[in-house]
Amino acid sequence: MAEAKEQFTGEGMMSYLIDGGHVVYEWHEGDLFVSSLSAENPEILRSLWSVVGSGSSIAKKVLAYVAPDDPIHLMLSEEVANETRVKRWMLRVMDASKAVAARGFSPFVTGSAAVTIDDPIIRGNSGSWRLEVSGGRGELTAVQEADSGLLLGPNGFAALSAGTPVHILRTAGLASGGGPAQDELLDAAFAGRPAYLLEYF
Repeated sequence: MAEAKEQFTGEGMMSYLIDGGHVVYEWHEGDLFVSSLSAENPEILRSLWSVVGSGSSIAKKVLAYVAPDDPIHLMLSEEVANETRVKRWMLRVMDASKAVAARGFSPFVTGSAAVTIDDPIIRGNSGSWRLEVSGGRGELTAVQEADSGLLLGPNGFAALSAGTPVHILRTAGLASGGGPAQDELLDAAFAGRPAYLLEYF
């Protein structure tokens, strides 16, 4: 709450708070910089962006850090200048079965696949596993060694958990074994919106 209050009351900040949404922006070197915008529905979203756009007669540019699929890209009548900078995260799965149990899955995906993990550091992750996905939940259960499972190291399993398609893992040399049917099930199970952060620490 203290951080939000600082945004709304900070010197130089312009802010609008209405039922169902808010926007906070400021002047920065002749440009308008949007630091926060939230709306409950499309009408409020368009209204708040219009508030920011009202400064277009004197602002050179409007800058905002937004999601890759933010609707603002489709709302504008002209092409937006995009600058993309990617800082990849270090991702490490510490407990494979708990990570799967805590992760959400598509409620429309049901099935199972064999996965073998070879983790030289966290030996509790190593072994043959059966992934079961149903009703939006997943379970990773240890099984007897199976030659038909997709073989992954810790990097490959972490990337799969984050939604990287299996064919990308194969191309990068992070996955082997398995087969097309299992690849299809794993892709569907772990598919989702790419994870991202709008701030860099």
